[in-house]
Amino acid sequence: MTHWISLKIARKIWMLALFFVVIFFTVSIFGTNIITLTSNVESEKNLNQPIDTTRSRAQTHTVFAEDFTAEWCQYCPAASETLRQLSNSGGYQFYFVCMITQDENQTVISDDAQNRADEMSVSSYPTVEFDSGYYEETGAPQDENGYVQAIEACGDRNVADIDIKLTSEYLGTAKLDIDVEIVNNDDSTYSGRLRVYIAEIDSRYYDYDGNPYPNGFLDFAINRDIDVSSGSTISESATWDGAAVVDGLGDDYGDIDPNNIIVIAAMFNGESTPFRERDLQHSSKVPNLFLVDEADAVYLSGESVIDEDPPVVNILSPTEDEVLPGADEEQSDSVKIIAEISDDASIKSKEFEIDNNGIWMRMYPLVPYDDQYFVFWNLDSTDTQDGEHIITVRGIDVNDNIGQDSITVIVERDNEHPKIVFNDLENDQEVKETFSFYVQVTDDKAVSRVSYNIDDGSWRDMEAEGYNQYTAELDTTKLSEGRHTLTIEAEDTSGKIITESINIKVKNDVSEGSPESATPGFEGIFLIISAAILVIYFSRYSKRLIQY
Repeated sequence: MTHWISLKIARKIWMLALFFVVIFFTVSIFGTNIITLTSNVESEKNLNQPIDTTRSRAQTHTVFAEDFTAEWCQYCPAASETLRQLSNSGGYQFYFVCMITQDENQTVISDDAQNRADEMSVSSYPTVEFDSGYYEETGAPQDENGYVQAIEACGDRNVADIDIKLTSEYLGTAKLDIDVEIVNNDDSTYSGRLRVYIAEIDSRYYDYDGNPYPNGFLDFAINRDIDVSSGSTISESATWDGAAVVDGLGDDYGDIDPNNIIVIAAMFNGESTPFRERDLQHSSKVPNLFLVDEADAVYLSGESVIDEDPPVVNILSPTEDEVLPGADEEQSDSVKIIAEISDDASIKSKEFEIDNNGIWMRMYPLVPYDDQYFVFWNLDSTDTQDGEHIITVRGIDVNDNIGQDSITVIVERDNEHPKIVFNDLENDQEVKETFSFYVQVTDDKAVSRVSYNIDDGSWRDMEAEGYNQYTAELDTTKLSEGRHTLTIEAEDTSGKIITESINIKVKNDVSEGSPESATPGFEGIFLIISAAILVIYFSRYSKRLIQY
């Protein structure tokens, strides 16, 4: 009995010891991972805290960002403004440019910007490509954190060991002399594409909020492939002429202010890098990326010509005191306003307003590369009353000089249809043979046409006579006997049409000797048959009397 109790106690001791051994090994194996997981959770919490953008960070190269945007995009201002603030903070080694592809009406402003967006398979605005797609941010940023993470991720990349030295000099008359030196510090030949971006610090193009884009792209001064041997330096140069570059709206850049220009050079590696799923939200659209290895930028300095002359504006159409037809519920007439706007400097705004209401609306080039601009003014009766109206057209150049021209026009809306009165006909009036009929047509405008038809047949014009009278001749012998519908249609010079109808009864007399008189009618046939019956009856009766 004692031996059995000892065995039972020993078994419990061994099971308890085994339990502690299992716990010990579990902690030993998984303890580190549990600690690491806790650390990662804490790190994610820290990422949501505001980031100190004033701190410096060691980077392998200068990061370059391209902000693909459009004037009509309401979410884009947040992206460009965040980039501007980060750039001005001085805490990060990067440059950026706003690649403005379209204006507020989705007209392409820059073919180069649009082609670059297509090359990067940009499918929505705003989209910011850091280092040519190594890191991509789409949509309006809630704060700077996402962009800071992108800059830091790009700044930690392994890149080719090259250096860029960029210089630029303003030559006057919108010309820039640009020189780029590229040094290859690697042991092998470097191949890539050099792009030099010309941008306005305060752009002539305005974002959705009405503010100038920061670092707004104008043109590529250099965009070509290069090769640099190991340990060698090559130089690339170009003279950029702003007056020779015309945007998609028909304006050139001959008016640039050298104090408002930034030149950015970026070196793109010639060897494509496969994308990584975590780097791109739209990674399936860009199978390979030609990433940025280095970037540099310079600000111009030069004598800026002070421009105090406003644009010259002349309204060509309509003319002073011209009467415009107006519009109503049935018409949507509009008036084409054409104006000539010219200036020695570039004109950033061509606009018109009505009746000094302060609502300025954009005008568009009538012919590309010309000084004439147009817009259609819809004469909607709900907004435009009859009477005098003032049309004002203005032009604003890049130096904020304003020139304008105004004219007065008269809107006369046709609110009435023509009126038709049958002068000599009444409803269901009997008519016969050939007869003439008259109608009277009145309107607040001139009457352009009066026509008639019978039973929805073809229309025939009526002749105008004095005192708003119109007449026509109708041959009823070509119509069947009975009721017919006579319809009159009148149209005025404003295109308003009215119709009035009346019934007529055709009853023509049947003359003797006519083909119709030789043919007995129903009554004649009845009389003939009755007479024949009487003749037969009395003939038989007379024979019986004779026999008797």
